[in-house]
Amino acid sequence: MSVIPAGIVFVNNDLVIGAIDWIVKQMHISEYMDGYTFDQRVAADPEYVNKIKQLNLRIMVIRNFSDYTNRDLADLAIFVKNGLASVLKNNYGIPQQTVEIKNISWSSFNIF
Repeated sequence: MSVIPAGIVFVNNDLVIGAIDWIVKQMHISEYMDGYTFDQRVAADPEYVNKIKQLNLRIMVIRNFSDYTNRDLADLAIFVKNGLASVLKNNYGIPQQTVEIKNISWSSFNIF
């Protein structure tokens, strides 16, 4: 079994619930939340992101991509539409690639 990295993934907020569930399952997301909740947690605890990574958790933040608040804290930002996930930001792998959502995983973004 491959090691699943800790990380924070931002995705666009206009996804259907089925797509959210699929991404959560395939990428072994520990918790998902909206951008407002994430921003509140970061404001309340400046060490929140470090704690997430120390605990080897994977957080998915669902937010409007016109809002750049805390985008610098994301390890991976993907825009999902029409069954494709396009990378907008990738701290660990190849930026600006696109994969089919049915094949989405950490390794599909060259993150191991």
